[in-house]
Amino acid sequence: MSRQTCAERERAIFDMYRKMYKHRYGEYPIFLVNASDDSIRIYLPAFVSIAKTGCTRFRFSLHNPEETPFRLEYYYTKPNGDRLTMPDGVDVSGAETSIELPVYGLKYAGTFVLKIACVMDTGDVVSQCPIMMV
Repeated sequence: MSRQTCAERERAIFDMYRKMYKHRYGEYPIFLVNASDDSIRIYLPAFVSIAKTGCTRFRFSLHNPEETPFRLEYYYTKPNGDRLTMPDGVDVSGAETSIELPVYGLKYAGTFVLKIACVMDTGDVVSQCPIMMV
């Protein structure tokens, strides 16, 4: 199978998830980081579904009026809390209004927990949601 065919298959899985999510919840899945009022909050969809292989890019909207720099990271855990991967992510300078976070599959089908963290000098803020690898 060619690399292009694999990428199209992975994108089709994420597009199908988006359509199903909209049908079920009445809105497309939203990924948002709100860094106002001296705190950071991370908003994630009720669940996520991606291909078990390859890379899927989640577009995060950023509301950061004070332009606080931080690192946006993700990692996977089992439902019981055991960590499966080390954190990986991107640096946010503070001036961006959106950013794409590349998220790689685990190469195994199943349901896991996706944890998204904003890492700052003052401490980390973590949010989570179930993720299904298909």
